Amino acid sequence: EGVVHVSPPLGKVDPELVFQKEKDYQKIFSKIDEFKERALSLQESPMKILNNVSIHADAGLTVDRNLIYINDLSGDGRIMLRANSGYLVIESGDFSGSLSSSFSKENDPTIVKTGKGELKLKGDNSSVFANLLIREGKVQANGPVGVDVFVAEAGVFGGNSSIASLINKGRV
Repeated sequence: EGVVHVSPPLGKVDPELVFQKEKDYQKIFSKIDEFKERALSLQESPMKILNNVSIHADAGLTVDRNLIYINDLSGDGRIMLRANSGYLVIESGDFSGSLSSSFSKENDPTIVKTGKGELKLKGDNSSVFANLLIREGKVQANGPVGVDVFVAEAGVFGGNSSIASLINKGRV
């Protein structure tokens, strides 16, 4: 079983920079861009970038860091969002496993789909209590998803799925 648990980023990070309780989607997207750029240029950043993550059926990925960016997610294993998860940013991937969380909706974990690629969610994701922000690209959900969904102008949400709620500015 894979576990994502990394030490704090280099140097001190102001807790306000992590923006966990931010509700303005554009500010969230801007902060993600800023932190990604800083992480890629090896500057101080609260973001941890994971490249080409494949989770096999008998494995799991436990996310217990506030800001994780996965550029390509595949496989049919499990992803568990823990209480400190905050934001899980996924660029693209074909993931047929399951997403779940170990806490209630009040903690507001957020899954952000960014990038022009497609993210396919095929498993039973009914036990994940989170927000799903689709900034750009497509999320194809086939199976129950226990999330509130926001689709931005460049985003697409499709599939055969039940969700908690939907705010649509893109395409459904």
